[in-house]
Amino acid sequence: MLDTYSLSPRRARIVRLAAALFLLVGLVSLVGTAVSMARPALSVRCGAAGCTGRTPLIDLAPEDARPALAASRTAQAAFAHHVARPIVRAGLAATQLIRGLPFAALMLAVGLALRRLAARVGDDLAQALPWLRRAALAALVAAIAPPVTDSLSAMILFPGTPSGAMWYLEVDFLRLACDLLLALAAVAVAWAIDAGGRAERDVASFV
Repeated sequence: MLDTYSLSPRRARIVRLAAALFLLVGLVSLVGTAVSMARPALSVRCGAAGCTGRTPLIDLAPEDARPALAASRTAQAAFAHHVARPIVRAGLAATQLIRGLPFAALMLAVGLALRRLAARVGDDLAQALPWLRRAALAALVAAIAPPVTDSLSAMILFPGTPSGAMWYLEVDFLRLACDLLLALAAVAVAWAIDAGGRAERDVASFV
């Protein structure tokens, strides 16, 4: 019974490669989140002369406020002063953390689940299941985080624009619905696998 859920050697190698890819993406996402917390408007452009980093503050502003900022140097200076305030920088860093951390957690949890699944040391599925549950939970949070952080960051930045402070809600309902459906599917699969494993263990205990 211990090897019931072990993969064949060939499939285990493929799954380990997939696990390495997910773990790499998760680590890169963590680094990207840390960089975006330090420089929220950073963009990197690469060409024949190499790569350069730019921080165009107007790209950081809410889209509705960009035309007014582009038309006035005074407004741009006021916006730059607003963004430089420690409390604003802290708020933007928090929104970047809330947005980036769930995705990184999702990638890392999937990678660790795949590593456990390809371990070939016994009941691999039972060892992978806790990480699958964590991945499903991270997927739910990652689906909800973008509209929340987009709205919060806009409300943090609007006081520095000609529009002034305002309540703001930015939601792409189609994207949110698709992300939530995928996340709920992951949760349902994790629950189904968990229930199947418990049922098999119950049957084995009677035999």
